[in-house]
Amino acid sequence: QQVIDDVKSQIRLIVRHAAGGTRAFLEDLFRKHEKPTETRLLDGLERDFLKWTRSLAAMIDGFDEWLGLSLTQDLANASEAERGRLSNPLQQTSKQVFRILQDFRDRLSAGTMRVFGVPLRTTEVEIEVRPPETPDVRVGRIFDRNWELLSPVVPVFVIRGLVRRHFERQISYRVFTNISRLVSQWEERINAALFELEHEAERRLDEVVRTVAKLIETSGGDRVPAIRRDREQIESFKRAIGEERTSL
Repeated sequence: QQVIDDVKSQIRLIVRHAAGGTRAFLEDLFRKHEKPTETRLLDGLERDFLKWTRSLAAMIDGFDEWLGLSLTQDLANASEAERGRLSNPLQQTSKQVFRILQDFRDRLSAGTMRVFGVPLRTTEVEIEVRPPETPDVRVGRIFDRNWELLSPVVPVFVIRGLVRRHFERQISYRVFTNISRLVSQWEERINAALFELEHEAERRLDEVVRTVAKLIETSGGDRVPAIRRDREQIESFKRAIGEERTSL
């Protein structure tokens, strides 16, 4: 049990290290989409702005709807473009955890064969990694205040240039904040999958404990001296695990 607790601690350390690096990984992945997205939206604004210049209310409503739909689509496209790389932290961590479980099972199986004459199953089944679900990337209403109330009293030709420059600044700001939001959503989903991986690994280790406990219960008193002799072998397992942890 003490050895298994050490293995669990090692797995927790690996998972938490991976989870701690998820956000930086995602920032690198998605920030490269920021400038191209902003450029596409600014080009779209130049193309569509004149359609909304009937009134201030029309400009605000037109821009609000257009930016929400366009940015939502761009964020969805960014997620789809990076889909193959988003699971990298999960896959790499899964491989590390699998190697630890397999090595521990192999070592323990050799010990149970010597003591009880019965080996454990030596083939560890790989943990199935469930890909995280794509987050909701919808962008809500851009303007919270009812600026359209000023529409009847403000001539469009007077404020058109000012409003357009304000829209351009909004594009830059909204792209930045919504990519940050997208990163946070993916971070939450990937880390949840990492901790699910940790729980599954611990569950498998607990199964090993129950299996060995049953072997001890059914082995009879004549096996006890052999178990005691093999305590040295268990200590060697601990040392080997400690060395592997150090190498990681």
